[in-house]
Amino acid sequence: MNLYLIVAMATDRSIGRCGRLPWRLPPDLKRFKDLTMGGTVLMGRKTWESVKALPGRSIIVLSKTLDDVTRDLWGLRRAGTVEEAIELCETEILWVAGGQQVYELCFPIVEKMFITFIHGLAVPDADAHFPKFDAEEWDTEYAERFDTFSFITLVRR
Repeated sequence: MNLYLIVAMATDRSIGRCGRLPWRLPPDLKRFKDLTMGGTVLMGRKTWESVKALPGRSIIVLSKTLDDVTRDLWGLRRAGTVEEAIELCETEILWVAGGQQVYELCFPIVEKMFITFIHGLAVPDADAHFPKFDAEEWDTEYAERFDTFSFITLVRR
């Protein structure tokens, strides 16, 4: 099983505001769907509440408070720890999809990051940010620049 991280972030590392993405970027949403389809996606409860359904993917919610009714209604699996989420994963890749706390918990053991970097955008009132990391610990596997954003894939050295 591989642990990969997928994130879209602005230049100030912002990833969320009031439980939502602070932008709408259809190519990023398509990339997310294409990469995660058929896999297992790990996210926190707040991120799940903002996304709800992801057809074609298994969802594990990292939460100590997700109730059984919600879990059963939506067909979710709940994990209390990252280790438990890894044990629950039945696919080749476990995609870490946020939010901030889940990224922070998983970051030390993530093998690969799929980043959408949005150029020239800062979100001063963002309430969720991607953790700072040392670029020297990562190799660029893929990078493609567009007018307003880039797709970047980094692999841990």
